Order: sequence, then structure tokens, then C-alpha cells
Amino acid sequence: MSEENQQLDDEVIFPDDLALESEQKANEYKNNWLRAQADYQNLQKATAIWKEEYLFTANEQLIIELLPIYTHFATALSHVPKADEKLDWVVGLKHLYDMLDKFMKKCGVTKIETSGLIFDHKVHEAIGQQSDIGQIDHTVLQEVQPGYKLYERVMVPAKVIVNKLE
Repeated sequence: MSEENQQLDDEVIFPDDLALESEQKANEYKNNWLRAQADYQNLQKATAIWKEEYLFTANEQLIIELLPIYTHFATALSHVPKADEKLDWVVGLKHLYDMLDKFMKKCGVTKIETSGLIFDHKVHEAIGQQSDIGQIDHTVLQEVQPGYKLYERVMVPAKVIVNKLE
């Protein structure tokens, strides 16, 4: 075989080689496509999580600003004399408070329970102690200021008086 024929034989591509090369390229393209699709799905999931966390943080800030108003509103209504409860302006204020209460509950705000419970430093803040032999030691005797949770997270601990047996 001449040198020229040898060179031509080296350049000849056999159908089996061509098919194998095409299959390898197709697999490579498919794998790259699958990887890109997985990356896109991961991006979508990460974006959804980020958006949810952002909205939660924004709502949390709003709730933090509203909690003192909510608490003082309830305290003010609790001090309305019995004789004035039927006055139109008092009824109107109670209606506004009920609307605010529904809004807070819809946002995930719940009042922390205190009555008769054992003191829990995670949700209660002791601001005083009293002695009551009729109660178990470390029982919450009185709620001085309500506490609130946003879902399971404590936003404001309940300020309480705790039983301290000597």
C-alpha cells in the first residue's frame, strides 16, 4: 500500500465508529440537559424558600410593631366600667379590637397561656414572687402582661408572678 492509500485509510470513518461517536455525543448532551434541568429545579426551590422566609420576616416585623398596640388596646378595654359597656363608642372600640384580634390570629399570633401553669423560662418572664401554700412551687400565680407567639416562636414572653414556697 502506498503512503497515499494509507493516509486515506486513516481518514476513512467506518459507520460503527460514527454511530458510537454520535451516541456518546447524544449521551453527553442529554446529561448536560438533565444537569441544567436539575439546577433550574433547585433554583426554583431555593427561590421559593427564600421568598417564604422573606415574607415571614416582613410579617414578623409588622407583628412586633403591632403587639404593643394590641396589648394596650386589650388592657384599655378591660378597664371600661361595667356601667359604660353599652355605650356606642365602647361597643365600637370592642368591635375594632375584635377585628384586630382576628387579624393577629390569622397572622399566626397566639397568646401564651399562663394561668396555673408551672413557670417555663422559654415563654414566661418572672417579674415577681409571692408565696401561696395552696399552690405548687414555681406555679404562675398571676399574669401581669400577656405574652405572644408567632406560630411556635416566642415574640414577647408573658410577664408573670411566680409562686415561691419558703
